[in-house]
Amino acid sequence: MQEGTAAYDGVSVEHLLDMTSGAGTVESWTDPESDIARFTDAIFTGGSLEAVVRSVARFARPGAAFNYSTIDTQVLGWVLEAASGTSLAEFASRWLWSRIGADHDAYYWLSRESGRSAIGGGSFNATVRDLARIGQLMSHGGAIGGQRIVSRAWVERSWRDVKPHLMAGALGQQQPDHYGYANHWWTVTGGGRHTFAALGIYGQHLYVDPDADIVIAKCSAWPVEEDPHLDRETVVALNAVVRHLEGMDAFAAARSTELDRPGDASP
Repeated sequence: MQEGTAAYDGVSVEHLLDMTSGAGTVESWTDPESDIARFTDAIFTGGSLEAVVRSVARFARPGAAFNYSTIDTQVLGWVLEAASGTSLAEFASRWLWSRIGADHDAYYWLSRESGRSAIGGGSFNATVRDLARIGQLMSHGGAIGGQRIVSRAWVERSWRDVKPHLMAGALGQQQPDHYGYANHWWTVTGGGRHTFAALGIYGQHLYVDPDADIVIAKCSAWPVEEDPHLDRETVVALNAVVRHLEGMDAFAAARSTELDRPGDASP
């Protein structure tokens, strides 16, 4: 994207990662004039994605306030392409997908406009097991199968030292109060744990609990794009699954210790 896009002037990569660019409006799937509606329309009708991005207004100083923005992620994808000199798919294939042991190919949608831009703001398609491998990579601090893919510091940025205005309950009325945000991940409150998640519309959920080393990938088909009540139920249920699995592991470890005692003839 060329320089001079007013709403994104002065916006850093850090701002884009934390969704604090200060550009654009609250995402509304029901308002046909919202930024996300115009962006989606451009994807499917051959309109210019760059024109939509250039048209968004600035609502806050960069870094000052959270606003979930698909367009921020699209801009981040363009930044990555410009910095690497490769397409988003080529970069992901070389540096991520080919190194995590993925079973199947993944793909991005492309826009219909001339030049066919990858939709970095969404539309990433992968099997549920391969998606879970992304969670496993994060749970293991950026390494998988003994191979380091990203730095531990990068992973820990997703939950450590979350800024006050990005902590759970501080994201604004549009977001559930059990979520915070950092590094393009939703941080999840509860018990001082370092749990975080990737979310998609209609109830898609990638839940990562590094403390328990448990990853849950959930596919869904909710009747609406977002439902805060269903989301809260989902978080409660996933937390319960993690606690149950932790309890099973603790029981198995204790039982193994009992059976390993010298002279123990228990069956």
